[in-house]
Amino acid sequence: MGLTFEEFCQFKSQIEMPEGFESGATNFIFEDAIEFIRERGYDETMIEFYPKNIFTEELVELYLFFKDKMTVIQFHSNGKRNYSFSTTTRYYKDVNEISSERHQEFSRLRMFLSFNDGKEYKFDNIDDTNVHYAKNTRKKLENIYNLLDY
Repeated sequence: MGLTFEEFCQFKSQIEMPEGFESGATNFIFEDAIEFIRERGYDETMIEFYPKNIFTEELVELYLFFKDKMTVIQFHSNGKRNYSFSTTTRYYKDVNEISSERHQEFSRLRMFLSFNDGKEYKFDNIDDTNVHYAKNTRKKLENIYNLLDY
């Protein structure tokens, strides 16, 4: 069902990042993020793992969905092999709206999540991954929607 956290750990060295990230060096920043996730026990408590922009050569973002919150991990580069990542945790009690669009074309599912402070997140099973993972990524989005639309 889409790329799991364990599969992400396994395939991390094969993930391409956009310009500004040296080829092959992203493995180290992914290792740091994986360590961050495991040190906090997130790998044991998250309900759904959603890697956005995986295998698309876009900037990868990791979304970890829990019972009452989501944590977003974003990767950064200053162009000089100085990579970092930032984390943001958002609580579902602050969700203003969740909506979805279902398209027959390519079995596309888009999900939109907005918070009371105006911050919005968009997920798309076609744009967020490659053709090989799109069907299973749709299943992940359906699970996430069901989690949030309680």
